[in-house]
Amino acid sequence: MSRYNESEDKGTGQSTRYEELFNSSPMAYFSLSPHGIIQQVNQAAADLLGYSTSDLLKRNISSLFPRNGTSSDAGKLLLSEVLQGKEIRDLDAQMMNSESNRIWVSLTASLHKSSDSKISIGMMAVNVNRRKAAEARAKKDRERFSLVLEVMTHDLNNVNQSLIFSLGLVNEMDHIPEAGRNLVQGTIDEVRRAARMISNLKAIIDLSEKSLGFEWTDINSVVENAVFQVEDELPGKRIIVNTDFEKEQFIVEGHQNLQKVFFNILLNCAQFDNSDEVVVNISAAKTKDNDKVRITIEDFGQGIPDSLKEHIFRRSGESETQIVGRGLGLTLVDRIIASLGGSIWAEDRVEGDHTKGAKFVVMLQSWNELKILECGKSSCITFYKSDHCLFCDPTYEILLSVMDELGIPQSVLQVVNVDDPNSNVKEGELPMLPTTRICSTEITGFADVDAVRTAIMTLLMQPCYPY
Repeated sequence: MSRYNESEDKGTGQSTRYEELFNSSPMAYFSLSPHGIIQQVNQAAADLLGYSTSDLLKRNISSLFPRNGTSSDAGKLLLSEVLQGKEIRDLDAQMMNSESNRIWVSLTASLHKSSDSKISIGMMAVNVNRRKAAEARAKKDRERFSLVLEVMTHDLNNVNQSLIFSLGLVNEMDHIPEAGRNLVQGTIDEVRRAARMISNLKAIIDLSEKSLGFEWTDINSVVENAVFQVEDELPGKRIIVNTDFEKEQFIVEGHQNLQKVFFNILLNCAQFDNSDEVVVNISAAKTKDNDKVRITIEDFGQGIPDSLKEHIFRRSGESETQIVGRGLGLTLVDRIIASLGGSIWAEDRVEGDHTKGAKFVVMLQSWNELKILECGKSSCITFYKSDHCLFCDPTYEILLSVMDELGIPQSVLQVVNVDDPNSNVKEGELPMLPTTRICSTEITGFADVDAVRTAIMTLLMQPCYPY
């Protein structure tokens, strides 16, 4: 009997300590029934929403979410996902306080089972109004910067082109002395350089904000166009580019910015070669598995010292690792290659002697015609989203992070926005948004990391997977 009482006292003590922690916690906590009725709430939750604890008890959690637009179902969707056994972590959503004002919170919710098999839902909320306000200010700053950049890349670039044209006419005048002619040509070169920097800056920003779809890209055509562009940029030099591949011999996954890679590398080779005649050798070959194309670009210029090879593509970070004087060209090259899931690095043309010239090595993904997948689909992974979907953004971020973790190229991913009238998705066709289809696996609603990783691992084992 004494043991029983001792155990009971011990349990009572643990329960009391739990209640003290629960009530004193700075984090808002709600305990909900499977139907969303608030059964228990702490003082932090009451303070967060401006209610008393007694006012919150017995209310349905859905009444604390906004009721206009698609957000009216936020509470129900949250309950539905958790009752399916999914754990919601760090989901940004809006709740309504006692004055009917919206506040941003970060929600975490999971299913709880007691020893007597009773089911409840635990939900925690953290006020993130300040973060959201900071994000809103940052968005406005980006919009203002985009306006400035738009003016720079269009209006200012037009001014640059006009200057180049006018200075070119001045340089052709017969009575200009040689010293003046050299000064005018130097000014033309600097204006061209300024225009390139503006163009490169815009391309870098676009890469960070936009997702460019991969497309069939012929390396030979891209190189040819880049050579013409460099010749136009440096009329005082003769550019000789030797290649060992033919048209359409090597097809890679590229996008509209891939030509900028070869333009900037060739421009770098020409600018750091003191000769009037610049020779560059470009070769290409497929890797053993035929899944990648290795492209080497060799010049005969000043070369790159070993101490700089690791940092030559950087224009950010610690000041001692930044390479100044080379503009943004090679930084843009690195960003473009990364956006294509490839890699790039610098070597010596003659191993061990950087003074004999530089070698740039570019690795790109070979093109695969996804339209001929054995399953009949156009993509291995399809993500269906909406502009007003509660779980779409966090699920999409999880999907991309797992794909990046497992080395899955984004070319196997198709994103369908059902709000787009051209998406051809009929109303009611999808059970819940977001819907993630990974091969034959379908994940609806909020998708956690483990579910996505398991589905992608299953995809990798399929014989029809194209990579």
